[in-house]
Amino acid sequence: MTILVTGAAGFIGSFVCEKLLGTEHTVIGIDNLNNSYDVNLKRARLHRLDHPKFQFFKQDITESGGLAEIFKQNHIASVIHLAAEAGVTQGEEKPEQFINSNIVGFGHVLENCRHHSIKHLIYASTAAVYGDNEDFPVTENSNSDQPLTLYGATKKANEVLANSYAEQFAMRITGLRFFSVYGPWARPDMALCKFTRQIMQNEPIKLHNKGNHTRDMIYIDDLVDAITVVWSETGVKATEKKHQIYNIGNQQAIGLKQMVQVLEQQLGKHTEHHLVPLQKGEIIDNQADASKFYRRFGIMPKVAFEQGVEKFLQWYREYHQQ
Repeated sequence: MTILVTGAAGFIGSFVCEKLLGTEHTVIGIDNLNNSYDVNLKRARLHRLDHPKFQFFKQDITESGGLAEIFKQNHIASVIHLAAEAGVTQGEEKPEQFINSNIVGFGHVLENCRHHSIKHLIYASTAAVYGDNEDFPVTENSNSDQPLTLYGATKKANEVLANSYAEQFAMRITGLRFFSVYGPWARPDMALCKFTRQIMQNEPIKLHNKGNHTRDMIYIDDLVDAITVVWSETGVKATEKKHQIYNIGNQQAIGLKQMVQVLEQQLGKHTEHHLVPLQKGEIIDNQADASKFYRRFGIMPKVAFEQGVEKFLQWYREYHQQ
């Protein structure tokens, strides 16, 4: 069986490819290797995927011709779609780029899956669809029609498109609403990466909303296990809709101040904290009710936050030679 993973050079995508390469299947990875952040980090992730059953194509999903050719030339059975314009609060700076990559690009993925009779499409959605929700924790039935960011809006659009394709063309599609993912090889704009760099360089840390945020933090290995267990399911129950959405989180709310405290303790260093107002587009509290997923697939997150931070810092020091 051949599995296509989009966004293969990304944080999550590279780990998914690595996990799948531990099976007997062939993995095709695509990524446009854009300069949204350090391309060297993306290339280093790809270097870890040196495997006889892995093939990489530099391909932008917004370029329909090249993407169609990859589908045409390879006998792809399933697709894990992780490619997207990243950055929850960056939509104001480049709205057209977000819409083009996250909506137009997703449309191209859907069309190719339809025309090539892909058995299962799994795609990444986000907790950002919930906006500043009154429910805490949020369930899949909580209101997701008022995201605060363009990123969240594009992902909600993906969900609506996926549902219509599943109904119209009898396609099996699963959307996974990721909460805050962390771990080794993370993007440099992510909070733990920024805080770590600032602590190690004795720079002051800005804590938005005066540090009163909470986030549901899920370690990368636990997230990848969730993705691959969905992929490994060979069919759907007769009572299930063809399009399913699941929250993927740790089901625990961790405060921003607590995150920084854990980092400082493990680094053995402290730095100055600046308590600043809420940043536009930021969700204040963020916690998943992921019971629907865990009831359906029978797995739970295993990595505690402190343990995950320890693994992240080990990688950070090695990669940055610090």
